[in-house]
Amino acid sequence: MRAVVAFVAIISTLVLAAPANADNGKVDPDTCLGLMGSRMNLIMASTSQTARSAADTLEKSSPPDSVKQAIEHFVSTGGVQASDPTADQADKTIGDWIKQVCP
Repeated sequence: MRAVVAFVAIISTLVLAAPANADNGKVDPDTCLGLMGSRMNLIMASTSQTARSAADTLEKSSPPDSVKQAIEHFVSTGGVQASDPTADQADKTIGDWIKQVCP
């Protein structure tokens, strides 16, 4: 799955990143790892209930509306579904936001 490969690539670059600066709008490294893990849990969820748990963690970091919509998309579908033509775009929206807020 492309999302898994992208997730591993993101982790490998962000784990080595410099500490976060509160003045630049970025989250601390621990929060960043939590966001990345929650993204993976959200897309890999097999039920809406499991996806909701991951979504709640992501939403604690106050994502913009477009990201909230993408998160809620995966809650409503119970994670990525093979027949979902918008799954890649929703995942990209979440991933792009995480890249913005992570150090």
